[in-house]
Amino acid sequence: MKKHASITAVLILGVCLLTISCHRGTPAATASGEINLADFDTTVLPGNNFFEYVNGTWLKKNPIPASEAVWGSFNTVYDFNIIPHLYDLLKAAAADKNKAVGSAEQKAGDYFSLIMDSNKLNKEGISPLNSVLAEINSISDNKSLWSVSASLMKMGVNAMFRFGVGQDDKYSSKEICNLGQGGMLLPAKDYYTDNSDRGKMIRERFTTFETQLLEQLGETQDAARKDAEKVLIMESELAISAMSPSEERDVHAVYNKKTMKELEDETPGIDWQICLDTFGLKSVDSILVAQPEFMKKLSDLVKQYSTDDWKTYLRVHLLAATAGKLSDTLAAISFNFWDKTFRGVKVMKPRWKRAVEATSGALGEIVGQLYVAKYFSAATKEKVRVMVGNIISAYKD
Repeated sequence: MKKHASITAVLILGVCLLTISCHRGTPAATASGEINLADFDTTVLPGNNFFEYVNGTWLKKNPIPASEAVWGSFNTVYDFNIIPHLYDLLKAAAADKNKAVGSAEQKAGDYFSLIMDSNKLNKEGISPLNSVLAEINSISDNKSLWSVSASLMKMGVNAMFRFGVGQDDKYSSKEICNLGQGGMLLPAKDYYTDNSDRGKMIRERFTTFETQLLEQLGETQDAARKDAEKVLIMESELAISAMSPSEERDVHAVYNKKTMKELEDETPGIDWQICLDTFGLKSVDSILVAQPEFMKKLSDLVKQYSTDDWKTYLRVHLLAATAGKLSDTLAAISFNFWDKTFRGVKVMKPRWKRAVEATSGALGEIVGQLYVAKYFSAATKEKVRVMVGNIISAYKD
């Protein structure tokens, strides 16, 4: 059900993007709804390669930009229309001296200004994280470990496990807490277990990435390398008990409803009361646990590794989550691993574009309000309403 909803959302988003009133020039477009035969490569026989036959000329005219990993028609709409519009909106919001405190303009404008101020970010370096790093340094026992870990998770740091609140998959009228595997920086368990040359290369570069992050905290290269290797070992042990992406798609396997008492008995190394208090949840009767074996393994590892090991683990995860938004040095470390190694991107996007995407990503609803107010007219809204109705009708058929 969730998969179908996601597909529908993507389709609707695509339709909305294509119908929004835009004021900037776009690549050559056809009249409403017509197939652009100029995009076809008629030197290719459709029976041999239909994709190349339909898209060949378009692909030749639209090579993947050096700052991107993938490219398609929706990307051109986004890059040539949506991104420039957002930039104009955010730049205006940042420059507005009379914006009301607490308004969408103030929140989005301030966030955008902060990321655009490279001089300030480069001068500050790692210092914006000092208060959080101090919390990590203060960890002395299991209770403080979970108090700080839960705070980091609440901030959006991928630490320990994944937690949220959503619909009960079997009772859609009810909401329930959801708990699942997390705390591993690499995208899937296979990255930790793959012993091919590429798998080993990725883990080596991952260790280098973590080493460089820890060096920004003042560690020597040797000490940082040793700590990075320990974090990789810890995450690799977590990965052993994690589900693969294909296993996670089994909706029955990931639906494991437990009472809090059952969860506490199965995972004694995790202080659930402190976690729930930090998340702002005072009374939880039951919880959906997507990967029970992972949670048991995490509970065991909390006892197996020292407090200092877990402090290093949390430092690395904090830095990995924030490096791209800090100084040029930290942003380059993040880019070289995540974008170059993983996605094949050749060059970093310009700061203004990164600032737009970061602001939109962090404050999506707020930026959306500004965008709709300026660019989404009543006439456009009616067009989208009709098109969405047609999509829903098509799904019914």
